[in-house]
Amino acid sequence: MKLFQSLFSFGVKLTAKNMKIEIGRDSVAAGDDMESHSVFIKVSDDIRVKDLIKKAKKACPFASICGGEATWIIYVGSHEEKKCIGVSAQQWSEDRLLVSKDITAKSVFEGIENKMKFYYWAQNDPNEVFETLKQGKEPIR
Repeated sequence: MKLFQSLFSFGVKLTAKNMKIEIGRDSVAAGDDMESHSVFIKVSDDIRVKDLIKKAKKACPFASICGGEATWIIYVGSHEEKKCIGVSAQQWSEDRLLVSKDITAKSVFEGIENKMKFYYWAQNDPNEVFETLKQGKEPIR
């Protein structure tokens, strides 16, 4: 701690580093899989996960779903080693997270690949999906 305080008092700034993150989403229908839904974004490693998700959704928009009430589960990491961090629902104004909304990208991707994927969970009740995930279970599709 003293070293940090000494560096700070001498005007040394600890700067965040950029991270390259692959963002993807499931296809929702046969016509939706005609092109890749994978994009790369660069963000500062100190971006909060809730802000990272907002950027990811802008870079890789969800498909338009008839009725507008699709549920998406948010995972980070590779397909083999992934962890669920929350649920997004088109009818919600904010995503619900299983991690602190203030956790940084650096922390959420620690030890895993820099990938985020939105898994389409049809029109299942997002509240039920979230509660099931909170219990450490995978919800029924």
